[in-house]
Amino acid sequence: MSIMWRKDFLQGTGHHLEETQIPMMHSIRFTITSPHSSILFHALRHEEAPHSRIRFFHEGDTLTIECEADTIAHLRAAANSFMQWVAMAEHLIEELESK
Repeated sequence: MSIMWRKDFLQGTGHHLEETQIPMMHSIRFTITSPHSSILFHALRHEEAPHSRIRFFHEGDTLTIECEADTIAHLRAAANSFMQWVAMAEHLIEELESK
């Protein structure tokens, strides 16, 4: 939290005012429709990303991943990680099913 100091010119005293800053949150939502959505949900729902809040929703063949972070850099890192994990898991499932 940043602090502002203001001088009262009429009384000659200093007053302490707090400047409130609401952090800007950035977010992205992935919606993945796949016959493997349940497997993806159970495989990824315990994963975390530093400086980010991740939420998972699963319904039918749809998996939704919501990422929220306080900076674009943290959001990009989280989004890239989850996109790669989803792609890797889908690839592994398809490879295992083809054997």
